[in-house]
Amino acid sequence: MDTHHSGETAEVIGTFNDIVEAGVAQEKLKEAGIESFVHDENVLGMNPLGGVKLKVFSKNLELAKRFYRMDNKIQVMKSVYSSLLVYVSF
Repeated sequence: MDTHHSGETAEVIGTFNDIVEAGVAQEKLKEAGIESFVHDENVLGMNPLGGVKLKVFSKNLELAKRFYRMDNKIQVMKSVYSSLLVYVSF
């Protein structure tokens, strides 16, 4: 947990393999109106030990968690739908 200069605490919402994955997740949060920031982005280059952490302010933590659960469900549904389309087209 970090404390921002405004006094707000920051919590990890996700840990990613590299800065690219973290950036994609950060962009999705931004589109949802949730402010976030990347932590540990320069640790050992593209494959940091312990991963690249994406953090949100504690006041947005529950909203960000709900968003991620919804986003994951959508991704699973898209994957299943794509698999069905491939199956039906053969």
